[in-house]
Amino acid sequence: TIFREEVKPGKDAAHEANETGWPAAYAKAKSTNSSLAMTSISGPTEAWYLSGYASWEEWEKRLKDEEANEMLSAETRKLWAQDGEMLSRSSQIVAAYRPAISYRAASNLARFRYMQVRLIRVKQGRGREFFDSWRETVAAHEKANMDEGFAIYQVISGLQDGTYMYLQSFASLADIDKSGPM
Repeated sequence: TIFREEVKPGKDAAHEANETGWPAAYAKAKSTNSSLAMTSISGPTEAWYLSGYASWEEWEKRLKDEEANEMLSAETRKLWAQDGEMLSRSSQIVAAYRPAISYRAASNLARFRYMQVRLIRVKQGRGREFFDSWRETVAAHEKANMDEGFAIYQVISGLQDGTYMYLQSFASLADIDKSGPM
């Protein structure tokens, strides 16, 4: 899941300060849930919070556990109210990882500082062509033993049908320069 927040102009610092309350609330509630937080360096000022689940059932269990935890619910309601003053929009995206069209995506995200995210919109009826093209790309990367990785996710809900997300992590912006010639 990706929770996406569009921050109002001039509210970046206040939003960042408020966001520190979320992990503190989860830690105080002794929750084992985790997420990866990202903020944009180009385009609209956005904050994304990514959480991974092995199944829909696991996601449902997390939601029920959080709802049942009165202390956590009280804290998050307070944080939501404060967040609302700083956001122009928020939304949630649900996406499924597609390993057949991803390459070396299982790297340790903790060592990366930047994430390149591209939204790909596939025209209706062109899904098979899209998958075949990406399978060829993955095969070429494997044959060349490319020193990079990327993950492709298919959006299930939250964006228009036929949307895929390409995610590639980098330790520095300079690494993006190196990936072009590869």
